Amino acid sequence: MKKPVSRVGALVALGLIVLGSNVWAMDNPPSAAMHLGEGEGRIVDPDLSVPAEDYRETWVFLGSFSVLADDPEEGAKEMHAVYAEREAVRTYLASGAFPDGAKIVKDVFETETEHLTTGTASYATHLAGRFVMVKDSQNRKADGSPLWGDGWGWAFYEGAEKQRTITTDYQSDCLGCHQPAQETDYLYTRGYPVLAR
Repeated sequence: MKKPVSRVGALVALGLIVLGSNVWAMDNPPSAAMHLGEGEGRIVDPDLSVPAEDYRETWVFLGSFSVLADDPEEGAKEMHAVYAEREAVRTYLASGAFPDGAKIVKDVFETETEHLTTGTASYATHLAGRFVMVKDSQNRKADGSPLWGDGWGWAFYEGAEKQRTITTDYQSDCLGCHQPAQETDYLYTRGYPVLAR
């Protein structure tokens, strides 16, 4: 996804996601579920929203990434934490693929860095936003929405926002960062030790 705000730049660099199997009605036309937010000029798609439940408490933690600051001596400029629903992880471990409707959520945090006696350490502070992907292996929703295609739904939500995404077109906003991970279904699974089979 392109850098919507400077602090979210690394989000696009890694293109990581979190899963949870929030299955949608595949026979509903995409246009029925998607519309522009009132006065916001942002897309609302209930199938791609941030989960209402506390996924950090109930989902599986897949892994985390740190993204270095432009000057590596400054530590990390962002921390990413990725989650998936337990059943989606079980399916992945059994089959090597996430099931349709599986949702992945990646929290993107701003950081603080300190020089401690153990070395330079960076830690998460404020939530910059969340990146959400939903599996759609048959691309059933791709014809009706610019947020769906290449087997996934794609969206980024700034800060605490859960419904109105700043993503306008996954091909221009997201795919460039995920393209290097095409062989692993556009996910950087090497950063998720829980998925090792």
